[in-house]
Amino acid sequence: MVRQHMLQFRLNDKQWEEITEIRKKHCFDNNGQLYKFLFFNAMLGMQREKELEELQKINQKIDSVLKGECLS
Repeated sequence: MVRQHMLQFRLNDKQWEEITEIRKKHCFDNNGQLYKFLFFNAMLGMQREKELEELQKINQKIDSVLKGECLS
């Protein structure tokens, strides 16, 4: 079953349960506080992903340089 919230988010039951748990745990009394919390957590997650991608690119460059040195 998919629930649709007033802000047109489509959530499955597991996501809905997780959000209600977050609401209980952090005592959010209104949706604005809840959505700010979820938004900033999502932004932090995106930032971490971006940083991981950058680190992977750097590691690949280092690996390619080291492989080039090993071949010569």
